[in-house]
Amino acid sequence: MALRVLPFFLALTFFAAMTAILLLLTVGKTAFHLFSLASPLVFIIIAMSAWKSGMLPGSLVISQSIGEGSPWRRFFKIAAPLALVIGGVLNLITLAAMFGADLSAWSQGDLPRTTFPLELLNPEKRTLLVILYTTAVEQQLSLMPLFIVMGGRLEPLLVAGVIARRINWEQAFKIQASLSKREKLCLGPMRLLVLGGVCLQASARVLDATSSWVGVGLLLASICGWLFYCCLITVAAKDVLAELPKE
Repeated sequence: MALRVLPFFLALTFFAAMTAILLLLTVGKTAFHLFSLASPLVFIIIAMSAWKSGMLPGSLVISQSIGEGSPWRRFFKIAAPLALVIGGVLNLITLAAMFGADLSAWSQGDLPRTTFPLELLNPEKRTLLVILYTTAVEQQLSLMPLFIVMGGRLEPLLVAGVIARRINWEQAFKIQASLSKREKLCLGPMRLLVLGGVCLQASARVLDATSSWVGVGLLLASICGWLFYCCLITVAAKDVLAELPKE
């Protein structure tokens, strides 16, 4: 499934990343961070996975991922309260620091920029451009794991199940409430993939991706890992939900 979704994943992430990078280079870090926080990218990729697996018509990909009743619209109802508090505080601190840096840049005339810095396309700067690309994608895909995967009110496969129209929100919460500790433990290893992605990013920083193509390769592998994860929870929604109680 991941191979079938890959062309769409590359096109979508490229568009999303370039939009974020343009905001970063022309307006500043604050706009980049706010755009990344609000991005529905991860939910669109899950919907695309459901489409390519035959669970969802292609015409419903957008409506199921960002339309009325989508997890993007209901985000604060399915995210863990503690994660929202911790994530909210950390992001406010980050935004405050970024806003201060942007104010300084604007006062010095460094911002706003009206043209794209074409020097990033030079051979010696291409690794930096790839790093910006992977960072922009990671920032947008981190929405779900930060607030939902690592302790949300619903298992990730239930979120994917709602996107794929296998269950509705009421059924999803009933299934979640009926899960035993053993069943939650069996579903838990999917969260390890998130930690694996963090390890890849840390390894890339140790290798200094600005001067090593190996580090750049690890960053690219990390964002492709998100595609695998989205396909995994979509397959789980297709196969596992049939075995779970709905009442």
